[in-house]
Amino acid sequence: MSSYQDDYKVPGSDKARQIAGQALRHLGKRLMQQLFRRAAMALFKNPYFWLAVIGFIVFYLLFSFAYGLVIEAPKDIFHNIVSWTDNWADKVRVFFGGDPRTPQRYLTPDFYQWYKDIANYWKEGLSEEEAMLYSEHALPWSLLLAVDRATHDGIFLQSKTITPEPRDVFEALRPRFVWQPSYEYYYDEACEPELDAEGNPIKDENGKQVYKKTSAENTVKKRTLVRADTIVGTYKYEGEWVDKEWYESSPCGQLKHKRRFEVMNLVSAPSGPELYMPLREYLVAHGFIKKLDMDLVIELAKAYDPLTSIQFALYSDNQQPDLSGKILDDPTMRAAVQNLYDKRPELLNELTWPVSGYNRISSVFGWREHPVTHKRSFHEGIDIPAPKGTEIYSAYSGKVIYAGWYGAYGNAIIVLTDGDPKVKTLYGHLSEIKVTAGADVEAGQAIGLVGSTGLSTGPHLHFGIYVDDVATDPAMHFSIKDNTFPEVGGGDHGEE
Repeated sequence: MSSYQDDYKVPGSDKARQIAGQALRHLGKRLMQQLFRRAAMALFKNPYFWLAVIGFIVFYLLFSFAYGLVIEAPKDIFHNIVSWTDNWADKVRVFFGGDPRTPQRYLTPDFYQWYKDIANYWKEGLSEEEAMLYSEHALPWSLLLAVDRATHDGIFLQSKTITPEPRDVFEALRPRFVWQPSYEYYYDEACEPELDAEGNPIKDENGKQVYKKTSAENTVKKRTLVRADTIVGTYKYEGEWVDKEWYESSPCGQLKHKRRFEVMNLVSAPSGPELYMPLREYLVAHGFIKKLDMDLVIELAKAYDPLTSIQFALYSDNQQPDLSGKILDDPTMRAAVQNLYDKRPELLNELTWPVSGYNRISSVFGWREHPVTHKRSFHEGIDIPAPKGTEIYSAYSGKVIYAGWYGAYGNAIIVLTDGDPKVKTLYGHLSEIKVTAGADVEAGQAIGLVGSTGLSTGPHLHFGIYVDDVATDPAMHFSIKDNTFPEVGGGDHGEE
């Protein structure tokens, strides 16, 4: 059955409509082209159009030049000047951009101490032991200074004055800790000589001293860290109870000792894109959107305090952890160490044992339970016990790139032996430092004295060798030189 339209369709009408449609579209396209061409010709003939184009190009070039000159250049100049000068007055003037309106109260040698004192409040409410254990979560004073200057600075934000507000910045960036109750249990037996009522030793029928066994136990309330919110991100810890029991011989027989304590293990740490997110969010909130601006803030902190770069490394690498890329298995590490001496045989000739006359290693390179924190951590060196005050010698010739307090390592020295591969040697827990940063030292030169500063259980030297910034076993270096390993034994530094 056909429709009305089918019955009365004119033959060839579909084809006619297609042709008519194509003609109309072609005509419309030609009309639009003509209109556009005429409009463009009229615009190009108009002198005001070209004035506008030239004006825009000139404005863009001038703006780019001015931004680089007024905003970016001073940042680099500031960084370079701070790195160059050691004069406190010059550094303070540079901080304020040479502004003659700078209040006189700021122009004192104590200006930077002000930042150090405020940054030191990070450990407010912490015991001395807690502050030492968690010093890696501290806010570096130089970063506090750099962020304060950047967020309140005319050069950075194009305002007219610089108004330091370190307390406000500190409160925004300071580390915050969450604790939980815990305890440590002690039980100890002792062997003591028996005394009479007058305090004289009691002896048996054979004239030998009489001893008696005593015991004491104690439970000490403590708290343990479960969470730390820092500029790097959030670190989370979980507790694990440890029970230890050991015996020692005495005239009273075997003496028993027991300990029960909670070890906190790091179970979550910021990594990848999460690193420094709190710091980045703070900077973004103050207009520092570009990564370059954030990098300049970090570089500014490093300019004021070279240790800051080391502290940042501690923040990201020294949390127990993920040391992937830094821990080498023995064959790989031996190949890396052998490659060093194949390329630089003169270093093998220079290589000097850092503590003459003391060859015992009390704690070897690798994973261990830290003797102070009781945390499982990676020991990036060896411990060499020796009496306090024993001289320490540089293992290689090089330049001292750091000499001062270095967190858990206490008083420490880092020597760079530049080249390919480059070598860094770390000497930790010193009682005295005999060199200064920037000094050149020779292999075998005395650079410090053995001590027990930082996280330490007794006088010893922590000695580390880093090849292209990767930790290697110092004992392996000496085994390549002498075909023997130094003496290894004992799990305690002792009070030698």
